[in-house]
Amino acid sequence: MIAQQLLGDYALDPKGRTWTSPHLVVDVLSQESHCGEAGSALVWLSGLLKETPSSLVTESELSEPGAGGVRFYDSYPSTARDFALVRSGGFEFPVPVLALGRSRGDLARGLLEGIAFGARAGLDVLEEINGAPSEIAVAGGVARARAFREALAGSSQGPLRVATETASSALGAAIASWRARADELDQKAMKMGGLLR
Repeated sequence: MIAQQLLGDYALDPKGRTWTSPHLVVDVLSQESHCGEAGSALVWLSGLLKETPSSLVTESELSEPGAGGVRFYDSYPSTARDFALVRSGGFEFPVPVLALGRSRGDLARGLLEGIAFGARAGLDVLEEINGAPSEIAVAGGVARARAFREALAGSSQGPLRVATETASSALGAAIASWRARADELDQKAMKMGGLLR
C-alpha cells in the first residue's frame, strides 16, 4: 500500500523515506510513502480462515471499533534506500485466550484497522515533508471495507473521498497507457504534417 501526495515542486526527505516520480499530468510530481501490507494481508487471513475476503469484511462490520483488543501490525516500512522485502509483523490479542476468545470478525476488523493505521503512518511521513494534504482520497479493494475507512477517517480526523472504481490500479494503468499512446500518435502526426508541407 502506498500513500501518495501530488506536488508542484520536488521535495526532499532527508530521512530517505519517500520516492518521487513524474505524474501523468505535466509539471506535477507524485511523492510516495510505503505503508506496509494491505490487500495481500486480507487475502492471507481469508485463506487461513477458509473465507473469502469479502465475507471477512462483512464479518468485520459486526465487530466493535477496537476489535476487542485485536491488533494487526506490519512493522514500519524501511526507508527507500534500504527497503526490506521481508519484515516482521503480526497480530496481538488479549490473553487469556480461553476467557477472552475473539471472533473472526474481531480478527478481520483488527487487520483492517491495522492497515488503516499503516496508511496513517505513510500519510504522516508525507505531511512532515510537505504539509497537510487538502484532502485524503482512498482507492483499491481494501477501501471498500467500512472498518478500514472508519479507522483512517478517525485517525486522520477528517473526511475521506472514496473511489467508486474498485479496480483503481488497473484503471490507472490503462489511463497511463492510453496517455502514452496518445502522445506517441500526436508526435507521429506532427512529423507527418511536417513531411506533407
